[in-house]
Amino acid sequence: MSQLVQAICPKCKMKLNIPRDWTDSPIRCKGCGQALKARGKAGATEASLPPARAVAAPPATAKAAAAPAPSALAEEDEGQSLMAQLRARRRRRFRINMIVAGVLLAALGIAALVYRQEISSAVTDFRAAIKKEERPSIASAPKEETKPEPTKDTRPPRNLAKPPPTVETSNGNAGGAPVEVKPTPATTTTARNLPGRALLVGIRNYLYVNPLNPGYRPDNSLTRDPLGLHHLKKVLVEGLRFEESQVVELSDVAAEKPHSPLKATVQATIRVFLEDSRPQDRVVLVFAGHAVEIEDQGYLVPLEGDFTKKEDLIPVSWLYEQLEKCKAHRKLLILDVAHLDPEQGLARSGSEKMGQKLEAQLRKVPDGVQVWLSCSGEEHSYEFASSGFIGSVFMHFLQDFARDLSDPKKRREIEKEPGFAEETLPLLYFAPKVNKEVTDYVKNRWNAVQTPKLLGVSAKAPDVAADAPPPPPIKVVEPLGSEPLADAKLIDELVHEIGLNELGSQSLPPFFAKALEPYQTPADQDSSPEKHPLRMVTLEAVKRLQDIEKRFNAEKGIKAEANDAQFKKSIEQKQQQPAKLNQELEEIMEKMEAAAGDREKDTKRWQAHFDYVFTQMLARRIAIMEYNFVLGNKLRKDSPMVMNPQNNGWLIVPQERLQQKDTRDWEKKRQEILDRIIKEHPGTPWEIIARRDKSTYLGLTIQEAKVD
Repeated sequence: MSQLVQAICPKCKMKLNIPRDWTDSPIRCKGCGQALKARGKAGATEASLPPARAVAAPPATAKAAAAPAPSALAEEDEGQSLMAQLRARRRRRFRINMIVAGVLLAALGIAALVYRQEISSAVTDFRAAIKKEERPSIASAPKEETKPEPTKDTRPPRNLAKPPPTVETSNGNAGGAPVEVKPTPATTTTARNLPGRALLVGIRNYLYVNPLNPGYRPDNSLTRDPLGLHHLKKVLVEGLRFEESQVVELSDVAAEKPHSPLKATVQATIRVFLEDSRPQDRVVLVFAGHAVEIEDQGYLVPLEGDFTKKEDLIPVSWLYEQLEKCKAHRKLLILDVAHLDPEQGLARSGSEKMGQKLEAQLRKVPDGVQVWLSCSGEEHSYEFASSGFIGSVFMHFLQDFARDLSDPKKRREIEKEPGFAEETLPLLYFAPKVNKEVTDYVKNRWNAVQTPKLLGVSAKAPDVAADAPPPPPIKVVEPLGSEPLADAKLIDELVHEIGLNELGSQSLPPFFAKALEPYQTPADQDSSPEKHPLRMVTLEAVKRLQDIEKRFNAEKGIKAEANDAQFKKSIEQKQQQPAKLNQELEEIMEKMEAAAGDREKDTKRWQAHFDYVFTQMLARRIAIMEYNFVLGNKLRKDSPMVMNPQNNGWLIVPQERLQQKDTRDWEKKRQEILDRIIKEHPGTPWEIIARRDKSTYLGLTIQEAKVD
């Protein structure tokens, strides 16, 4: 076995152990890769061989690969040769690297499972953005104004054409005739920095009319801002530099503290907000929800608003009176009303177009007030569930353009544009851009018309002392009557007891404590179930309904397939589950009907629970059978064609009409029981929920759309 000699690399000074047989042969340093030739001293013994002098050799003469490898090496302390140790070290490194890679892959796999919905949504939104970027712009800006800059902004592309120097508005005092608003002389920075105050009012989950659909499917979203008001608040604070305490959201889906936007609350909060505003303030009031015209008057619809009862609505005339009395010099009212998502259909009535009489009334703008409408008469403010937008199309582009003010680089570019320096409320500088972008998008997306408008004329900014005190913080005002209200915990307990976990005290109007006194019976069904058969069958039905809801795989989106036979076969497979679930519901209903004889023996609380849960059983049977009918008759029997190239399938959406005799009979019975609940339990949560359910559409149909 060859002995080892020591050498030192002249380049990296690393000590090398070299087999004696390799002396005078070209080698390479394992530390730095330098080519060497070790030369031993003559007469040296193997036992005490001094370090050999390492001489650098030119790389061209190195032929280590051709030299025969020694058959054996000297063993180290561990009893292994040097080459064996090197091979073992490489194997250990390989195993460690494989273990680390396996752990990383497992972690990525677990993360993908946990966040699969968010990842799917992000990929969908990214693909949509790519497709929109590939689509040619409808109105391009001049070439010198459209130099691309590298950016990570993934927002949907938009028109960047500059607005004209004038804005077409309408002055109500001039009989609605178009008025040209000329740019005011350049203002000082003091006018731009005057205090800003904003109240953002929005209602999504209406009790009796169609809810506002967000611009995305709620189960496939990362934003959780259905109305776009939270993003608008951020724009006002960061872009327009409003104080955070001076921007408040009054909404049932507010990001921080949701409130019930009831008529009394909305009116009281608006009144105090406008009364507290001073001449130097810039005021922004936003309303996102429904509006309706009754006879010759227009109304805004609060949470509990019913289109048939104008006493439950907020008159537009009252709102204009409050704005006219407000002392603020700059007053902007943004109305995002007449909402419709054509891809999602109608769950209830209430998504009508803006009436011509309503628009005519809105055109009569008080002096010193500007009104920005999301659409014009006989038009909708559109939302699209597959757009990925935040809120309606109008609200999306409004906050999307204004968000550029939050970016220092983009803000500097905007400040160079003509007309911006003269605008003391920069949000309105984007009005022409937003209006055009909304119109173009809706035209391309749905071949529909939506024409936002800016009405009215602004007033001149006053001279304000530099040491003027700040305005008072904005607060939500909830009027309290003289009669005590029921505890919110009791309301939550009642609605959750019958499986309505999505509802609660924040989604319902307040109730008087006296009206709910007869319903505070303790739920003691567990202590002696044999004494309360009605309660037991009711709670069992609630549990079974929740279980069926989880198992019912009702796909709302159906993708088209090129192979018609394969498409029909897949639809036929989807029809198997509804038939089984309908049989389960029928068995539960038979048990409830058998227990109905004990109804009068129980308390009012459980009588109301029993009746309402039975209507839920009927509603679920109707929904399942209508779903099965749509699959079989609308899709499988006569397979439709996708007409719009932007779409790839159909959504199953609500409609008022029921298409089967059995479901129409069940609906008639359901309506009768709901009427009984309203009559027997006035002033209670059951009355409100029953009234809501009476106006809910249970029919289904298909709507061509883009399916994820």
